[in-house]
Amino acid sequence: MKLELRISDVGITLETAQRVWEGARELLSRDGICLTHRRLKNDLAGRDGLDVTGDRVRISGDLFESRYRAPVTKPEEGKARAAPAKTADPASSQPVQVGCGGYSMDVIDWRTGELRPSAVADLAESCRVVEACGSRGPYCVTPQDVPPMLQDVVTYKTCFENAAEAVRGSFYSSPRQSPFIEEMCEVMGEPFSLILGVVSPLKMSDTDLDNIYDATDRGKTHPIRLVGYGVPGIGSPAGLAASAALVMAENYGTAILVSLAFPEHKIRTGVNAGGPVDFRHCNCAHGAPHTFVYQVVNAHLNAALNGRDPVRGVPLSGVTLHTGACLPDEQAAAEKSALAMIGALLGARRFDGAGNLCVDDAFSLEQFMIDREIAEHAVKTIACCAPSELMGEMTEFLGEMERVLGGEDFLALPSTVAVMRAFYKPSPMFEHMKIRSWQGAGCRTIRQKARDLIQQKLTESDFQLDPARQRELDRIYAAAERALG
Repeated sequence: MKLELRISDVGITLETAQRVWEGARELLSRDGICLTHRRLKNDLAGRDGLDVTGDRVRISGDLFESRYRAPVTKPEEGKARAAPAKTADPASSQPVQVGCGGYSMDVIDWRTGELRPSAVADLAESCRVVEACGSRGPYCVTPQDVPPMLQDVVTYKTCFENAAEAVRGSFYSSPRQSPFIEEMCEVMGEPFSLILGVVSPLKMSDTDLDNIYDATDRGKTHPIRLVGYGVPGIGSPAGLAASAALVMAENYGTAILVSLAFPEHKIRTGVNAGGPVDFRHCNCAHGAPHTFVYQVVNAHLNAALNGRDPVRGVPLSGVTLHTGACLPDEQAAAEKSALAMIGALLGARRFDGAGNLCVDDAFSLEQFMIDREIAEHAVKTIACCAPSELMGEMTEFLGEMERVLGGEDFLALPSTVAVMRAFYKPSPMFEHMKIRSWQGAGCRTIRQKARDLIQQKLTESDFQLDPARQRELDRIYAAAERALG
C-alpha cells in the first residue's frame, strides 16, 4: 500500500503576495504608524523617507522597498522540489518530535482533575515531565499564585530551576520585569530578547519603547522581538491576504522605524495573518475544521512573501495540535487527532501544542501525554501503509502448515514473528485487549494511564541546578520581590 497526499490550489500565488506587499506599502505611505513616544519621534524626525506629522509617522514607498523587496522581483531562495508537500517516505525512520504547548494561566490538576489557576509547583512539574519525555517547548503555564508583577519573573526562574534546556520563559508582560529577567538570563548564559508589542491597528507600545531605550542607555544591544499578529475579523481583516497586508504593514513598518533608531539591535519579525475565529463568541477557534487551512495558507503566504512560488509546493514542517476543548475530553481527542493525521499524511514529523486546551487558556499534563500518543499513533498508521511483501508471502506456507499440523502453534512460526516485527507498533497508552482482559488489568482509562506516566516521568527527572547559579537566581528574585511585589 502506498498513500500519497499533497496540497495544491491553495489560492496563494506570488501575485497574491505582491498584492499583499503593495497593500502594506501603500498603507504605510498613506496612513503610517501611530507613534506617541516623544523620544522616538524626535530621533526619527528629519530622516530620509519618513514624514513625522503629529502622532503619525509615514514611511515612503521607496524606503519600504529598499528594506523589503517586492516578492515578484526576488530571486527564488533555492529551487522547490517537484512535490515537496507529498507525504514523507512511510518507511522513514525520522523520529517524531512532540513539542509542549504553553502560555496558559489555568491548569487541569492531573491528580484531581480540577480546573484551577496555575501555581509555581505546576510549572516546575511540567518542566520536569516535558524534559523527561524528550520534548521541548515554551513555558507551559504562567503561575498565578504570586503577585501579577512577579509572575513572568518567577516563570523564567522556575524553568531554569527545573529543566536543563527543554522549557524556557519567552515573554514578559511589563517592562518593569525586564531587568530582572535579563539578569537571570545572563547568570544562566542564555539569550535575552527585548519585546516590542505592535498594537493593531498600526501602533507601537510606548512602555516597550521606554524599556528598549533604557536597555540601550545601559549599553545593552539585545535583539528586539516584535510581537504582532492578526486576529481575522476582530483585530484585522477577515480575509487572510488582507489580514497579512495589515500585519506586514504593522510589523515591517515598526521594524523599519526601530532599526533606524536602534541600528545596533537585531530585529526579529514576520507575518502571521492569524488563525480561525468563532464570530459567535469573538474568540480564536483553534481546533475548528478550518484550523489546518489557516496553517497552510499562512505557510504559503510567507513563502510567497519571501519570493518562493507556493504553486510549486511548500513543505509542511510541522502542525500544531490545536483544540477549543476546555477539558481532556472527546472534543480534544477528535480535533487534535484530525490535525495529527492530516499532518502525518503530508509528511510532518513535528507536532506542537501538546497539552494545550481551549486554544492556550489551560494546560493539562494528562492531555500532554495523550497528545504525544496521538501524534505517534498518526505517524505509525502512515508507516504501516508502507509497501510490504509479507502480506503476499507464500514461500513457507506448506512447510509451516506441516509444522502446525504436527503440533506447533501459529504464534511460534517465523512468519508470525516477521509480521509482528513489521507491523506491530506497541503503545504505552493505546492497548488492544478484549474487555475481560481489560477488566482483569484493572479497567484503567486513558487518563489513568496518563497519570501513571506523569508520575513515572517525575520520578525519572533528576535535574539539579548548579548551586552557585541557584543562589544568584534567588538573589535576583528577592530583589524583584522588593521592587515589584
